[in-house]
Amino acid sequence: MGEDAAVSEYVKKLLFLMEYGVSYTACALMQNLGLKLEETFHKYYVNPPITAGLVEMIVPDKPPSWSQRYVRRGRYRSL
Repeated sequence: MGEDAAVSEYVKKLLFLMEYGVSYTACALMQNLGLKLEETFHKYYVNPPITAGLVEMIVPDKPPSWSQRYVRRGRYRSL
């Protein structure tokens, strides 16, 4: 089973928007993805790549922190 099969279309969209090593706020990512609901953003776009090690939170102990930022870390070869 390849990496492509394990990565949803939501995650592919997120990773396509994120430059490797650059941090982004949830607001900036949601705006670029055209999302309005934070719950949808976290459930489908952010939590899966965090679990897979493709994205990291800058403040991992405080996920809902106003200063939370997300950074693309892991390698995803299809991008």
